[in-house]
Amino acid sequence: MEIQPIFSSFLIQEKLGLDTQSIKDWAFGQPNLNQLKVELNFNEPELQPLYNSVNSILNQLHTFLGFKSTTQQQIYEGWVNLETTDRTSVPHTHPRAHYICIYYPHIVGNVGFLELTNPNNALEYVLPQTHLETIVEDHNIFNSQLWQVEPQEDLLVVIPAWLQHYVRPNSSNAERMSIAINSKILP
Repeated sequence: MEIQPIFSSFLIQEKLGLDTQSIKDWAFGQPNLNQLKVELNFNEPELQPLYNSVNSILNQLHTFLGFKSTTQQQIYEGWVNLETTDRTSVPHTHPRAHYICIYYPHIVGNVGFLELTNPNNALEYVLPQTHLETIVEDHNIFNSQLWQVEPQEDLLVVIPAWLQHYVRPNSSNAERMSIAINSKILP
């Protein structure tokens, strides 16, 4: 029997091998990092190796997904977050983007996982998965309502912008710095 996945989403997880210390030094030097997200302009010299790696991976993804060679990926919006609290972010998408890149240059302690929800929201009614009722024994791409990514230092995560995602709370005394970059496809 051949089982073929259809209507697929994807998840890229790749360690980049970057100098995370120089990225952290730059980020911790930003005056508003502890109060607000720090907006990126893509001209920061300290972040050029990250931007180059992100662009390379997006170009490979672009080719893999079969897009026209007359189109290209462009990163156009980004920011740095430093999360030291135990709050859960609100499930959200990035509606103007095509892809979301999340890079973790700084992880201390037990930080909350990045959680991705299945875009097929009918799945929860067909295959209920609660603490009271479930028919699923082994979770996989065909039956999971939720996919978790454990943040790790120097990890880049790339997901489609239409996937709802959020971050679980950190445990006490934990810190998670993330750099989020949105990309879009241009003619």
